[in-house]
Amino acid sequence: MRALLTGFEPFGGDKLNPSELVIRRFGEVGTAELPGLEIHTAVLPVSFKRAGTLLRDLLDELKPDIYIGLGLRVGAAYVAVERVAVNVMDARIP
Repeated sequence: MRALLTGFEPFGGDKLNPSELVIRRFGEVGTAELPGLEIHTAVLPVSFKRAGTLLRDLLDELKPDIYIGLGLRVGAAYVAVERVAVNVMDARIP
């Protein structure tokens, strides 16, 4: 089984993005600790256009069985699964 896991680079003046830290950790682990699962990771740029293009290219190239996209909700102190997604390009910073 092949998985693609993505996070985002820092943005808005922040020095780090926790989603990037998770991605980097999975990249270090590789498949050794998860037999039967081939994990591919990528840190996406904080740009609608560039992130979308890179993600489409990765999906086309890797054809993963599973895709998990991590993000950051400012102010959240816990991990949450997004239950409703609205495909709107809207951001608090240009």
